[in-house]
Amino acid sequence: MNKIISFCLILFLLAACKTEPYIKHDLTFEKIGDNCDNVNTGVKMISNIAGERFEFEACLPANFSAEQLTVTKTGDSAFVNYPVSGSVGYKLILDVKSYPKYTSFTIGGETYHIGPVNK
Repeated sequence: MNKIISFCLILFLLAACKTEPYIKHDLTFEKIGDNCDNVNTGVKMISNIAGERFEFEACLPANFSAEQLTVTKTGDSAFVNYPVSGSVGYKLILDVKSYPKYTSFTIGGETYHIGPVNK
């Protein structure tokens, strides 16, 4: 009987926990060139239980700062916004955590659909 009561108590406690929706990001970046000639437009994504890491290059203003990049979420889509006009190449590493998860992610006008991989 005590096991049943303990199980029900734990179940009710877990059901009572409600997480509010959020999206958080951390950005690190480095200058890779004085111009945009060799900027690679590809995006590399690494996913784990804590969130996703996106690695990409972009042509940004010479005085680019982390505050100029924002990540927003609407429904099940996430959007990365940063200045579109620039003359210096940067490599960016963006770590994103979100609840609930998003199914599409837009970086630099390109949308990527996120989903599980079937092996």
